[in-house]
Amino acid sequence: MLCQDVKKKGECKAMQARDVFFIDYDGSLADSGDIDVKLFAELVEMMSQPNFDLVLCSGRPAPYLQGVRSFFGNKVKTPYIIAENGSVVVVRKGHRFYFEMLVPWDERQAIFKIKEDLRKIQQRNNYDFVVEYGKDYSISVHWGRSFEKEAFWEYFNGNIESWIGAQRLKKIRFVPTSDCIDIFGNSISKATGVKHVLQHYAPKDLGRIFYVGDSANDIKAAQVVKTMGGKILAPENVSSDFQPFVDIVGKGRTLSGVIDAIKTAI
Repeated sequence: MLCQDVKKKGECKAMQARDVFFIDYDGSLADSGDIDVKLFAELVEMMSQPNFDLVLCSGRPAPYLQGVRSFFGNKVKTPYIIAENGSVVVVRKGHRFYFEMLVPWDERQAIFKIKEDLRKIQQRNNYDFVVEYGKDYSISVHWGRSFEKEAFWEYFNGNIESWIGAQRLKKIRFVPTSDCIDIFGNSISKATGVKHVLQHYAPKDLGRIFYVGDSANDIKAAQVVKTMGGKILAPENVSSDFQPFVDIVGKGRTLSGVIDAIKTAI
């Protein structure tokens, strides 16, 4: 796009439409939390176009994702983070960060009470799991060494109603991941965060939209992007339930496949 209006010192005043890339963290950027440094440098270079916005999108807590965002430095524009599976959106304005919580009040209250319940359970019993709490309103339950993933999910799912009670369970939902079970408000998903972020863009400022994911937890967000004419990208390790929604599958696992898919898409 050529500049039609020029500031002093030759800076372009006209703004290009923003191409927005929503990128899942676990399974897409990272493999079990680890990022390939060499490939990450290639991603940074590719995403440093002046009209590209990168939005991290994950079930992980906001502070963790803010740390990941810092790796992009100033070369890549990262104005938003969707954290805790859509429970909170972190908005960056200059050097300041603002947290916009998306969980309805009744679900916030239910999750707060469940945190208290799980604390009491841990105090009274020697259960082999670890509970971590997100910055705002989410919970992650990690199993201990005595459990395999499937065994822990069966155990947790079989006991959760007696631990917490059916009434509170109506306010929340569970999302099994590769290394834990995440607990969020029942009305919240990554799609909630995607919709909220897109509302920050005026229609004239919004260009192409891409969503990069790998699993069932990305389906609702991908559907939002699809309805807006966007493209869905994934690495080779895409799950069978998410693959039908994908437009481009990159060659390679996790970050390697993500980079290949983005190159093809742009």
